[in-house]
Amino acid sequence: MPDFSRFECLTFDCYGTLIDWETGILSALKPILANHHRDVPDNTLLELYGAFESQIESGEYMSYRHVLQRVTQRLAARLSFPLYNGEIDALPNSLKDWPPFPDTVAALKRLKTRYRLAIISNTDDDFFAETAKRLEFKFDHVITAQQVRSYKPSHNNFRRALDEINLPTEK
Repeated sequence: MPDFSRFECLTFDCYGTLIDWETGILSALKPILANHHRDVPDNTLLELYGAFESQIESGEYMSYRHVLQRVTQRLAARLSFPLYNGEIDALPNSLKDWPPFPDTVAALKRLKTRYRLAIISNTDDDFFAETAKRLEFKFDHVITAQQVRSYKPSHNNFRRALDEINLPTEK
């Protein structure tokens, strides 16, 4: 077990760690599938989402809004249906409503009594600003893909975090 007294700052990913991204993704995509009479098991839908998102993020940088739009387009193409008006924006527009896990807010508040807290997230600044409202919390440092113009696991994101947090990496 690590000696947590050695640490001054803790970093977190946001979506999937603090925010229940699976519930958010499914809540946005399932109505689209229902509109097109497609029944896809949740696990399959999440696997497709993950594969498409990873492929898109590994290419040339684009905003996370566009990443989510492209994921929706690829999902429609894979399942052979056209997107109706507005469906391409359902996933990015839903992100502000993705819920925190039940213990997230209380845990962050407890951790803040001892540590500086930072987010390193594959999202855009405006998306994270909306999410921060749901977290009821102001982080000491927020590093987004938009700021760095790359997506994790790129080292750029972590180098930027180290520069901004400004603590030694070894203690």
